[in-house]
Amino acid sequence: MISINGGVLRGIINGMFVTCYLKSGADIPKGSYKLLPAVKDPVYGEVVMMLPVASSDKSGGVSHEGIKHEGVQYLYDQKVRMGDPGQRFVLSAKWIPGKNSIAIHSGFSDLVESLVKGEAVVEVG
Repeated sequence: MISINGGVLRGIINGMFVTCYLKSGADIPKGSYKLLPAVKDPVYGEVVMMLPVASSDKSGGVSHEGIKHEGVQYLYDQKVRMGDPGQRFVLSAKWIPGKNSIAIHSGFSDLVESLVKGEAVVEVG
């Protein structure tokens, strides 16, 4: 089981043991979230989307296109086909301006590598 407790993401993702330390201040509501494979952003490098399981399951599929840059405003353009998308988060090695950005100061490359094989579900408790 993959979990986030006390600012640490820990568990086996697609056969690889991963431990990531989230920078302080990450306020993630309790629940189940789907981690999508990383996408490459031209400014921030690789980023991982974290979506509530209920919304991603209802959608029938989620497509993500990276972070869109419009002057000083940074938006994550994500299309959820059906249902309420709920709370979404962007995980990255660097802090991205915005309320749903979670910076990981250790272990991010292991997370990205483990998600190459596919999505994973994480429990936040």
